[in-house]
Amino acid sequence: MPVPTGPVVPSVEPMPEEPDARIFVTGPAGDIAVVDIGQARETKGSARHAKSASTLGRGRISTNAKVTAFIALVALCIRLYQLAQPGHLLGVTEYDDGVYFGAALQLVHGFLPYRSFVLVEPPGLPVLLSPFALLSHWFGSRNAFAAARIVTAVVDSANVVVLGAILRRRKTIVVIVATAFLACNASSIATALSVAQEPYLDLFCLLGMLAVFDGDRLTSSLKRWIIAGLFFGLAGSVKTWALFPFVALVLVGVPFFRRRVLPAIASAIVGFAVVCGTFIVKAPHAFERDVIAVQFGRVDVARSPLIGRIATMTGAWLTAYPLLVYGVAIAMVMILVLAYMIHLSRRPSPLETFSLLSVGIIVIVLLIPYDFFVNYSALLGPFLALALGLAIGRIVDYPNVPERVIGVLLAIGLIIHGANFVDTWDTRPPFDPSATISADVPPGACVISDSVTVLILADRFNTSDASCPDIVDSYGLDLVLARGYTFAAGGSASPVVQQNWLSYFEHSDYLVFTGRADGTIPATAAILSVLHHDFVSISPTVGASYPPYSGIYARTRRSP
Repeated sequence: MPVPTGPVVPSVEPMPEEPDARIFVTGPAGDIAVVDIGQARETKGSARHAKSASTLGRGRISTNAKVTAFIALVALCIRLYQLAQPGHLLGVTEYDDGVYFGAALQLVHGFLPYRSFVLVEPPGLPVLLSPFALLSHWFGSRNAFAAARIVTAVVDSANVVVLGAILRRRKTIVVIVATAFLACNASSIATALSVAQEPYLDLFCLLGMLAVFDGDRLTSSLKRWIIAGLFFGLAGSVKTWALFPFVALVLVGVPFFRRRVLPAIASAIVGFAVVCGTFIVKAPHAFERDVIAVQFGRVDVARSPLIGRIATMTGAWLTAYPLLVYGVAIAMVMILVLAYMIHLSRRPSPLETFSLLSVGIIVIVLLIPYDFFVNYSALLGPFLALALGLAIGRIVDYPNVPERVIGVLLAIGLIIHGANFVDTWDTRPPFDPSATISADVPPGACVISDSVTVLILADRFNTSDASCPDIVDSYGLDLVLARGYTFAAGGSASPVVQQNWLSYFEHSDYLVFTGRADGTIPATAAILSVLHHDFVSISPTVGASYPPYSGIYARTRRSP
């Protein structure tokens, strides 16, 4: 066959509209290529579509990352603004944060919780705080405590970043709603002002979710399932309530139970054991008693009111207006119901199913305990934010729904809500008695208090005298001694509680009462006799005044 010369001229045979039409292309080197027209068009179209989808996906992720970063920065500013208010960074704002930091101080000095002192929570948070406790050697416990509070606020803001990363492939409005809700959530803001469990608990749970969810779907990677299990195990070592969202994850992963979920459960046990194993081995009975039996068997005089629980769970803190609180709760439920009713033919994705299950389980659990505190609702925050964000995403997918209008209105509402809470929370008057305590109590003295926070802030928390009563959590101590009964529910009448407090008074040199003593220390004749005969009041009040326990006392004599 002669080699053609001149320019390349393609010839088409047969007609292009035929399904099997082909073109014969003569190359410059004389070779002839045969290409099917339909295949060429399909390949070119597929490549263009794939490139367009890839570009769109990268653009959406980039936009979502910017939105998440901005909202996380807003969250951080809100929390740091709170801490910057007079008395908040170096004052007494909560009771629990002193307990956890006090446990960390004891831990770095060789005193193990459960074995050396009572701690009614897992040891995860004291372990995390131990680097800050070590800083107290050089900077004092007061400054180390302040650093821990700042880092806790940063961690709580980081939760917004992780939540945004989980939703990075979703529409931007979904990211805005979820991250803004979490950033402005009243319970999350309140908890971030102190060294609390929930910011760290939420962080580990969210990291577990980030590992196991690939967009809306569960990952097929066994390695990522194992990593997710480890994160949930670490969350459980901070607070046992990590079990509830983990149960939701297990339920979503039931179709892959043997291949993926079972290894994740095993890795969660490993993650929990890595942190808690040493403490369980050293004091197995005390660990079970303090962390499990007392917590799940707690008895109080009355249940916390339902209105307060719903108010903190939804973020509508205006308990003086019950109709408004219930209205907000009903509106949230209606959003969730509407989102899945208008798309009955569209099955919920695994991520959507997980969000609904986790919210449902956590809400039910939060309605059960006798006692209810603000920090409890902070566990719900990220999961409720996720559920609401995904629900709004389903609603805006419905035809003719003004996506931008809905997004702007929701964002404005959330920001106003957060700003209103900040303004309300600033009215709480924290106090700082550290100057008085530092002047009246010498360094190294054996001193006990109904609130260890004031001793930490005054650099008078004793960690060197093994003969000094080791009281880190006076409230938890009474719970353990009274077998789960609170002070008001009969714990004050327990002979064991009374005898132990009498012993603590007899073996201490200084007593500091902040006003919580009316709910932790029995006022028996024997204890009051030691107080009045062996001690003298050197400062009338430290914080609130609740006679007969009020102010600072110094020992003058020791009874035979």
